[in-house]
Amino acid sequence: MSHVLDYSRLLSLEEYIDVEHPVPYIYRCAHKNGTLVVFGADHSNEPTHQQFQALKKQFSHEKPTCVLLEGLQDEVLFRQLHEIIHQLSFTEAIERGGESLAAAWLAQHSGQTWQSIEPADHELLHYLASLGFSRQEIIMWTVMRLLPQYIRRQPAMSFVEYVQPFTAQTARAVWWSEAQQPVDTILTNVTELLGHDVSLHSERQASRYVSPLATVNRDGDYTVLNTIAAVATEYRDRVMLNHIARASSYCSAVLVVYGASHAVVQEPVLRSLYCRM
Repeated sequence: MSHVLDYSRLLSLEEYIDVEHPVPYIYRCAHKNGTLVVFGADHSNEPTHQQFQALKKQFSHEKPTCVLLEGLQDEVLFRQLHEIIHQLSFTEAIERGGESLAAAWLAQHSGQTWQSIEPADHELLHYLASLGFSRQEIIMWTVMRLLPQYIRRQPAMSFVEYVQPFTAQTARAVWWSEAQQPVDTILTNVTELLGHDVSLHSERQASRYVSPLATVNRDGDYTVLNTIAAVATEYRDRVMLNHIARASSYCSAVLVVYGASHAVVQEPVLRSLYCRM
């Protein structure tokens, strides 16, 4: 299957804002090599969320032979997770890694492969730096995008403790001096950028710090972190699409599980690709 992708069909942030869609957002494409099912999830670590039963039904009905996931792109963590998943219940997988780890758990327990469709950390961070963002700004963004996840999970540790393994992962990826800084120092830099203390308890505010959608209106609390988020999101969407198209060329039944916004934004590209086959 040829996978020539028309990136011009990606929805812009302005277009996405005007789209009303359910969550989970699910659609199915059939092609000559098999099927592609896209499961656009709500980012949630709550086992009672109805989307997790919907995800189970997708596995039961579609019987995917390859599962593609958002996040989980670090090679060291990737190897460890295969062992960790065997020790977790489905509920524990949700609590620990939301919809991504839940889908990995379902894939592994049904004997199927799963893989991340994210760009490698070093690829994404070097790409952002090539566009002129400072290393300090990029590192602040890598830390702040973890805050909504931290608040959702409510782990029994401070945000600084929660972030440290991720900053170590970033440091391994790029070896920038800025990535070697203590998390407290990075948070102090964020506070100076925002002009006020970082809210560590409001998921809504935490999401706002790194929302790519804030670039549309650029109101009072818009910062360079929002710009980085918007640029990174578009880059990630392109990389994800490449992985999806490639997997569809050798897997008969592909299931993609990622945030609902990715599913909506990428839908015109995926449908145009499959309509040509």
